[in-house]
Amino acid sequence: MLWMLWISLAVSATLFGLAAIIYGGNRSFLLIGKTTSGHHQIELACDACHTSVFGGPDVLQNACVNCHGAELKAANDAHPKSKFTDPRNADRTAAL
Repeated sequence: MLWMLWISLAVSATLFGLAAIIYGGNRSFLLIGKTTSGHHQIELACDACHTSVFGGPDVLQNACVNCHGAELKAANDAHPKSKFTDPRNADRTAAL
């Protein structure tokens, strides 16, 4: 009988998560961490970055370039993504 309770709870949690993803509303519980001050507005529009459900990192990178490409080109800024993910730059990226 206890296993039925666990299954019911798991199914309920899954359905709740799917409903939140599909129908929108407050999705802040899906965030993996605190959003940077420059990107706080994307909490209201997940679709701005997540243009494809199973897109992966390339789709997210393209979404960044779609929003910031003109600014980066005007500033002649061509830094690769690795600048932000390299542990040697952790102290610099902490301020971002």
